[in-house]
Amino acid sequence: MKLKFLHLVLAAAALPLVTVHANAQLGIYGTINVERAAGVACKDAPLPCSYNDGVDRAIGGGGGAYYQWKQMGPALLGVDVRGDIYKSNKSASYVLSGQNAFRMDSALGGVRASFSADKGFLTPYGEVLFGWNRRDRIDNFFAYRVVGGLDINLLPIMAVRLPEVGIGQNIGMGGVKSNTVESVSVGIVFHTQRNR
Repeated sequence: MKLKFLHLVLAAAALPLVTVHANAQLGIYGTINVERAAGVACKDAPLPCSYNDGVDRAIGGGGGAYYQWKQMGPALLGVDVRGDIYKSNKSASYVLSGQNAFRMDSALGGVRASFSADKGFLTPYGEVLFGWNRRDRIDNFFAYRVVGGLDINLLPIMAVRLPEVGIGQNIGMGGVKSNTVESVSVGIVFHTQRNR
């Protein structure tokens, strides 16, 4: 008898937690990305680097997940974590060129706010992300990005991301020169349904 009463007490205690998160949404996504990093120093000077204008241009893919749970006015707030891998046949850092001669990786996380528009068909969002970026498997950076995008909900649990744009900076560590970053990506998102 006591065991059943304890279950009832625990269920009653958990009920407020469940109702607080009734509007929560969990999503996972995959993207195709294009990134441009300007202000890159050529390490092979005086030889000319593959891109001799100090700009790396790379294409890649990435993925991540977000969890939103806090409703604040028209915005649903939460967190986002993501990782990206970019490759290019040329580098602004080295003379090297050829198949996948250049690689850049990043791992970022931060806060996210999304807004429901047009009765849930369109979901604009914005994020502020911080983390780590690595170029050519050697140079490490502290990275930050400000991104915004639009998810177009095709099904109750699926959306197309068209597009996401971002701007930020890779801040050099250990004497590595900092550089500015711009990105554009498209992708697909799978998410839980959200009670509106």
